[in-house]
Amino acid sequence: MASADSDIQMLKGTWDYVDGENFDEYLKEAGISWVLRQAAKAVTKEKMIISADNNGKWTLKSESTLKNTVYEFTPGVEFNETRADGAEVKSTITFDNNTSRWIHNAIDKQGKLVHIERYVDDKDKQQVELTCGNVKARRRRALYLSEYQQTREPSNQRTFSLQDMLFQDNEEDKTRTTRIIPDIPDPVLTSDLSTSLIDVTLKNNRPISSPPVGKKTKQHAHRFRPIDLILKMKLNSRECVLLILLIISIILALLAPVVTIKLFCKSIPCNTTMTSGKLSAI
Repeated sequence: MASADSDIQMLKGTWDYVDGENFDEYLKEAGISWVLRQAAKAVTKEKMIISADNNGKWTLKSESTLKNTVYEFTPGVEFNETRADGAEVKSTITFDNNTSRWIHNAIDKQGKLVHIERYVDDKDKQQVELTCGNVKARRRRALYLSEYQQTREPSNQRTFSLQDMLFQDNEEDKTRTTRIIPDIPDPVLTSDLSTSLIDVTLKNNRPISSPPVGKKTKQHAHRFRPIDLILKMKLNSRECVLLILLIISIILALLAPVVTIKLFCKSIPCNTTMTSGKLSAI
């Protein structure tokens, strides 16, 4: 069973606000103005940091979108505290070893007493009980987790290793002893250090998928043919139509000068005679 002192030490850390009950009525009873109470309701993120040094001095720091406050104290010694609303109060904090609770009593200038108790429950949540007059309120906090820690939180989902997926596919396999996968050697790489480190070849693993290369194949191995590029292209119906229209337009562009010359020659009558094997126009 943990000691009372260790239970008090559990209050150290960074705490996030979770939820609360009757907090607005508590603030109203404590003399907090309506404007500040509405601002307190609008606070969405609130973080509390509790720490202690080796000399027994404790520090409580509260961070929120409304205001940041901090105070230091030595257990059992009265100190001046400035609340979030700016009011100055006389506070004393003690640790009850019987109940493992943090007891905080604060008295304002009008003599109104505020009583606060903190403790960590069996679910590792910080419970805060607040009393002012006849009004009681409660607030609950949880230890702050960074984004990395949140992703590393244990879940109820079962995780499987590669060995589980290979050898434990059914319920019967779960009772079997673990089998170790033998190491399968990779292809042995050898290097000829006498030439260069780049000359690396596979030992006793001659490629069998490559066809033999002849003289004619070597000559045409790197020749680029546009038709090969066209045949390898994956085209949809619209692209096929556009490609056909492009080919037709290229053919027409090549034939246009020939047709034009023929039409021009037909439009001009000319007589030609062959003299001494030479062509002369009359």
